[in-house]
Amino acid sequence: MQDPLLLEEIERDPVLKAFLGERLSERCIAVQPQAVEDVVKRLQTLGHMPRVLE
Repeated sequence: MQDPLLLEEIERDPVLKAFLGERLSERCIAVQPQAVEDVVKRLQTLGHMPRVLE
């Protein structure tokens, strides 16, 4: 993420919160492996363009 404040916004989202894991940096957060597709879809619905790193 280019904007660290955006990650804070995502962490507060009630739908996404259940799928999020440890924050890896100010711009990166872990996601439960089985939930990656759901998280990507939710972020797209919110107008974000997520990038998935494995």
